[in-house]
Amino acid sequence: MGEKSLIGITAETFEERLMEKVAKLGTEGMLDVGNLPVSKSVFDTFVFMGYITRQFDERFLQLLVEKKFISIESNMDEENILENLEKYFFVKRRSGGDGKYVLQLHDEMARLVRENIWLYIDLSGGLKQRVLKTVIEFYSQLIKEEENESNRNVLRIEQLSYVLMKDLLEGKRLWFYLSDLDDEDLNSLLPGEIKEYKKRFTPQDEYEIRARIAQAEFEAGHLTQARREWQEIHELAVNLKSKKKDDWVANALFGLANCEKDVSKALRKYQDAKKFCEKKAPQYLPNVYYNIGFTYRRMQKIPKAIDWYLNAKEEFQKNPEDISLEAKILNDLGYAYSLSGDWEKCRTNVREGQKLRRELFPYYQLSEEEISEKIKVEKGMKKACFQLGLSYNTLGEVDRYDEALKSSIDNYTEALKMFRVTKNYHWQAKALFSRGETLRRIARTQFWNDKKAYDEHIKAADIDLTESLYLCEKHRVKSEQETANRRMGRVLHDRAIHEFEVGKNKPRAIKLLEQSQAYFERGLEYARETKDVLEELSNLTELAFIGDDFMAVKGLKTLPKEYRFWLDKLKKALDAHKKDKYRIYQYPVFSNLYKLEKAATEYQAKKYKESLKGFLEAFVGLASDPGYGRTRYKQHFPNLTDRIKKLPPKEAKIWCNAFIKKWTNTNDERGRLLSEEALPDLVVWCRQHLNKIPRKKD
Repeated sequence: MGEKSLIGITAETFEERLMEKVAKLGTEGMLDVGNLPVSKSVFDTFVFMGYITRQFDERFLQLLVEKKFISIESNMDEENILENLEKYFFVKRRSGGDGKYVLQLHDEMARLVRENIWLYIDLSGGLKQRVLKTVIEFYSQLIKEEENESNRNVLRIEQLSYVLMKDLLEGKRLWFYLSDLDDEDLNSLLPGEIKEYKKRFTPQDEYEIRARIAQAEFEAGHLTQARREWQEIHELAVNLKSKKKDDWVANALFGLANCEKDVSKALRKYQDAKKFCEKKAPQYLPNVYYNIGFTYRRMQKIPKAIDWYLNAKEEFQKNPEDISLEAKILNDLGYAYSLSGDWEKCRTNVREGQKLRRELFPYYQLSEEEISEKIKVEKGMKKACFQLGLSYNTLGEVDRYDEALKSSIDNYTEALKMFRVTKNYHWQAKALFSRGETLRRIARTQFWNDKKAYDEHIKAADIDLTESLYLCEKHRVKSEQETANRRMGRVLHDRAIHEFEVGKNKPRAIKLLEQSQAYFERGLEYARETKDVLEELSNLTELAFIGDDFMAVKGLKTLPKEYRFWLDKLKKALDAHKKDKYRIYQYPVFSNLYKLEKAATEYQAKKYKESLKGFLEAFVGLASDPGYGRTRYKQHFPNLTDRIKKLPPKEAKIWCNAFIKKWTNTNDERGRLLSEEALPDLVVWCRQHLNKIPRKKD
């Protein structure tokens, strides 16, 4: 700029005057950047890149030339233009995939071009509208041609950015359309695209946009971002002069409570929501009561959770509008009953919830391909499909706990179908490792008597667990890695024992035990990283149990230090979590499993008196708990009877009589004798075994 051109320029007008000069020189083909001349063709391309910000390459340049937005000088071609652009410091080059590259202006330069040069060359705004329309249409073509769904989603988001630039209302409609697709990849990208536009909409639109963003951020685990949106919604609602004010405040209070990791804080916020809704928005009380119940479940206070779920169920009948909420209440109420061992109430509620979800998603019997087509075109169907998947998954878990293994497989398979068509990788991983666990248990029932069936089911379990681990790794589902690794460890553990006891292949058994141990150790690392106490104790228990089997396979009489290490670690972890503020509901079960494993190592060392004492305490503790404890009792029952069979006759009699005496004099948590209504199987088995033991002749 010349000396005279600086006259009258202030700090506030410097940027505008500078870019005005750039525009004038550029359009005349007289602009230099440093020692690099800028031709008219290059300058025009540079100007259009101020709006074409997401990616620019030969395709876009050809488009602009074809539509006569750019004229190429006789001494230039498209390749020359792109090569020249790369030389300027304000142009960046990045990978465009498939070995190609794309160009972009640096963000600040793009802003300067839009806010200054475009005002100089396009006073009416007509050129901007025409070029954006051309680019949007070009993106429609690119989206149609792209076969990879992830790449297609990226193109959809880029197209959205140009639609928002061109026409805010049309951009809003497209944003809502993409949000309605409920695609995990799209949901992760949508919030950023509309961030700068939110306050330019009506309060109703702003509320809807912020609520959707908050939900997407919450589901992605971005609690800080979700909380920020709900706080904005709350502020928007408080200042609203409309009948919708109370609805918005209620939803904001729910959202803020949901974003609290600390369950005590969450409960206080739900109590605040309860007080507000009782006065201003009673129609939201079923949702409030449900969330209070869910929070008590997070606090491991299962009886209180059940009470609040029942309150929610009763309150819903006063205003039975949202069937999906009723289904959620019933599903979670049923699951809570399973934790307390009330299987009849559990199944009744979960199945009622499943029935409602089938009504909301009537296409559940179709194939995956057919369901995929339905949810593409019908709004809300994807969510309904996913919710039905949750019901199937809950029933699969309930059946597995209650040893209805065939039914469990069927339910997990249906759940997996729903999660696949909705592309929910988190729940796919859960359904796969849960079905794999059920297949492993079926294989155990065929351990001795059907090698072909055993091989078939253990192989199927391995396949499910491998896929689950792959999904966890590929889609960064860190919160399920601990369970997936542990259950793969269990499969390898079972294979090791089968190799030792049935195949008589000791080296192979040892190798499989070592592989199993590695998976348990990895699961423990993830559990500690995610602070999942249930999985921490579960993986430690598996590591403690494996020591007993190493003793048996290697023929050792005492537990080596490297395996006792894990038994000691389990004890330390139990002691550390004994006084947790919200101690996990299953804590007593793990305490009894520790006693069981300690007794198992004493058994291997032939300390039968000490071992019997430990097994009695452990099995009584497990059997007395009608929930998870009894599930683990059933799993370990065959192991106990196998041990008794291998005892010397004299010891076997002592053990059988001790268990009969204990079972006929001990009540479970509901006051029923273990030998009568609860679990008579052990008494029956012990009496039968006593009859098989030869009596000494006089």
